[in-house]
Amino acid sequence: MPTFCKAERMTSLKEVERLFERGHNSSVQAWPLRAVYRCPEGSFVSKSGSIAYKSGCVVPKSDCIVPKSDCAATTPPAKVLISVAKKRLRHAVDRNRAKRQTREAYRLHKQPLVDALAAKGVQMHVAFVWLATEPVQTAVLFNAMSRIVSTIVRRMQPDTEKNRPFVQSADAKQDNT
Repeated sequence: MPTFCKAERMTSLKEVERLFERGHNSSVQAWPLRAVYRCPEGSFVSKSGSIAYKSGCVVPKSDCIVPKSDCAATTPPAKVLISVAKKRLRHAVDRNRAKRQTREAYRLHKQPLVDALAAKGVQMHVAFVWLATEPVQTAVLFNAMSRIVSTIVRRMQPDTEKNRPFVQSADAKQDNT
């Protein structure tokens, strides 16, 4: 049974500030949520000892990555922040419900992300920001969370033919004319 323990929550103000630094994160949007994520610096190190960090968690080739340290096994692979602004949902009851729904959706859909991060030996910080101006049904939120998690996992994969957007080559264009 999946859990969402306290260790998986992002509580450090420095971690939150680093997550939202301009130019050092990536985001995915699936209404009613936007996920802002990044791999913190030092979450993986090249064999030469220099940090092999790339913004947006574009992980280098797996042969040049070694885990940060043995403590990576004890810390969760993903730390999560959930934000519902008062500007979006005026009533505290609605904000609390939105946060509770988001936590539950993440808890049930996080396994592919955790598996991908564990396989790479990296850690990721993720913030889920509420975008809707009114409460939504739980099924809609579950669908959005599933799309967000699958998109993040797909972006972590190495650049293969199935992950590239379709671009027609010049030879194929000439054949079609």
